[in-house]
Amino acid sequence: MFDSSVRRVNYDNGVRTDYVYDSNGNVSSKKVVYKNSTGRIQFNDKKTLVWRDENEQENGEMTFTKSN
Repeated sequence: MFDSSVRRVNYDNGVRTDYVYDSNGNVSSKKVVYKNSTGRIQFNDKKTLVWRDENEQENGEMTFTKSN
């Protein structure tokens, strides 16, 4: 659920699945890396969001920025 007062989506029961694609764009394999994770997606401004998952390494945070 989006909390507009802090511009954030919190989640639990997250699942990370890694996919490998072949040269035709079809899934050749997939592997569940973890289940039951918690995290959040923070919308900082119109161009930036930060995703944080407690099960990810390197502090579990990734920033996405729109280029234009």
